[in-house]
Amino acid sequence: MKNLLIILFAVVVSQGFAQTKGELQTFYNSFSLPDSVYQKAGTDSVFERKNGVVIFRFLVASGGITQSTLNDSTDAVRITINTKLATNGNGSSLTGLTKTQVGLSNVDNTSDADKPVSTATQTALNGKLATNGNGSSLTGLTKTQVGLGNVDNTSDADKPVSTATQTALNGKLATNGNGSSLTGLTKTQVGLGNVDNTSDADKPVSTATQTALNGKLATNGNGSSLTGLTKTQVGLGNVDNTSDADKPVSTATQTALNNKQATLVSGTSIKTINGSPLLGSGDLVVGGAPTFLNLASAFSSTSVTPATVTGWSFAVTTGKTYRIEVIADYQTAATTTGGILGISLTTAAGSVRGYAMGTVVNTAAASELTIPIRTTSGAGSSLTTTGVTAINSPHSIYMLITFTCTTSGTFNIQWATEVAASAAQLNANSTLLYQALN
Repeated sequence: MKNLLIILFAVVVSQGFAQTKGELQTFYNSFSLPDSVYQKAGTDSVFERKNGVVIFRFLVASGGITQSTLNDSTDAVRITINTKLATNGNGSSLTGLTKTQVGLSNVDNTSDADKPVSTATQTALNGKLATNGNGSSLTGLTKTQVGLGNVDNTSDADKPVSTATQTALNGKLATNGNGSSLTGLTKTQVGLGNVDNTSDADKPVSTATQTALNGKLATNGNGSSLTGLTKTQVGLGNVDNTSDADKPVSTATQTALNNKQATLVSGTSIKTINGSPLLGSGDLVVGGAPTFLNLASAFSSTSVTPATVTGWSFAVTTGKTYRIEVIADYQTAATTTGGILGISLTTAAGSVRGYAMGTVVNTAAASELTIPIRTTSGAGSSLTTTGVTAINSPHSIYMLITFTCTTSGTFNIQWATEVAASAAQLNANSTLLYQALN
């Protein structure tokens, strides 16, 4: 079966191409075609040109030289190809194609690594300088070739003093061995012709300095004070030379003091209250109205051992003297039962003076009994009544004493029945009064 191979070469015709078939023929002839390609005889139409595109058409037989004629009604070139180049199995390359056929007849078939140095390259290399083994420097190069023909090959340390440098040095002063000073230089040359060569410590007092010092006061040996200077010279002409401790009271100060209160002295320039001075710190106890302690409710006892009456205790202070007064009513459950009114101390100590009195029974007739109170415990510290004129009826009992406290503590008023198990009570609203007298 015939295979029709149509190869279309699209060539955009530019202004550089001619528009006639003859000129297109010239373009065709520039291609190198194999001898097996023939043009059909009897036609002058080599190319078909349509809309600026040149078209080549080839009819290829499946084998051998075959000549076929296309329909003459076409305007294309009729070409018969009797043979073709073979390809490898997958058609990716051609076989049997020579370097001459592709225009590389002068090229040697060698790899880049195996290519020899060309004649032109060798000619160029012959005009170059050789380098050392690693190419870091050139050999055979002279100082003249690099523009340094006058330079001597010496290290910096070995370079001699140049003529120009020596000329410049000849106009300089020499220094000492370490170059720290100049020799042969005079003070006049440095603008110090009038300066004397003396150390600071050896310099004399200048004329100007001495003139200034002549107008100054002399100091004592260590320079801490001036001698010959007067208080007037320092603007203190009216000041007296006295120490602070010896200064008198000034006229102005005395005038101010004359209008002030003199120092207060208790008992001399200021009175005392009951012997207590008004000066000093703390509170001043002023004797005044006594403290009243009224019984809110009756206090009853069936024991012959005195007990402190509830609410009838108060604090006493060392050095203080107290006036104590009991004004009370009492009653008992039997006419033959009386009551016991006494005093006691808790922690406190001191002395007591006074008396107590109350109703007693004398052959069934009521009478009064009075007893001195001289001690704060035991006999002499209480009053005992021996009966009443009627049971459960109020009877009067009274005590008036003074107590001088020597040890602070608590002062107590006590109550008991005269007969055990027979009730005796202090009635409500009975009163205790106490007052500090100093």
